[in-house]
Amino acid sequence: MSPWANYTFRVIARNSIGPSLPSLHSDVCFTPPDVPFKNPENVKGDKTTPYTLLISWTPMPEIEHNAAKFQYEVQWKPDEENAQWTTEIIKDWRTSSLLIPNQPIYRPYLIKIRSFNEKGQSNVAPTVVRGFSGQDSKFF
Repeated sequence: MSPWANYTFRVIARNSIGPSLPSLHSDVCFTPPDVPFKNPENVKGDKTTPYTLLISWTPMPEIEHNAAKFQYEVQWKPDEENAQWTTEIIKDWRTSSLLIPNQPIYRPYLIKIRSFNEKGQSNVAPTVVRGFSGQDSKFF
């Protein structure tokens, strides 16, 4: 069962004669909240427009939020030694992309996205992917 969810149950008895009618539903059972068990999938760094880095991912469905105040922590940095991570918090879980303007032409980046909620960050490390900022329009 998923954390931070409401469940009801019905019972059907079965014997050699066949199944019974379903029982009335049970009282509502609540599961306690927990940290997310995964991070967004299909994380990409696209070079769709010049001088920008477009980071995209597949939004996580509500059943995977596991608690209130679900958010994404998007991080990126140039793929070079000693580069520092830049972080942006995305508060709307339906969001599927982040456009970073004013980037150098066709520069490689490392990108990762971690999910978190009011209970904390996901219990798995985010996957780091490589992406590129856009090329100068004269190359299109």
